[in-house]
Amino acid sequence: MPNESHPFSGRIHIEQLEIFTRIGVPEDERATPQRLTASISIWPYPEAPDLGDKIDKTINYSAVAEEAKSFARDQSLNLIETLADRLANSCSLVSIRG
Repeated sequence: MPNESHPFSGRIHIEQLEIFTRIGVPEDERATPQRLTASISIWPYPEAPDLGDKIDKTINYSAVAEEAKSFARDQSLNLIETLADRLANSCSLVSIRG
């Protein structure tokens, strides 16, 4: 129903993606990668042209998930808030297939 107000309407979600990263204020906490889960939401531009049912004009969810895992794996940070901000910036660079 087009007029239905749905919390996920117009958004793309990757739920509970398992990532490993070195995170924590004490150095010994960052010594070993820790398992975290991340949920990623992407809001495509509302002015996006008609996709014409062509996959090559869509967001590649797999590439976004792999970028998130790779990015997190390469980090060593004190704060989870810093990781979240940098992860969002990194994932925003992965967009259209091709």
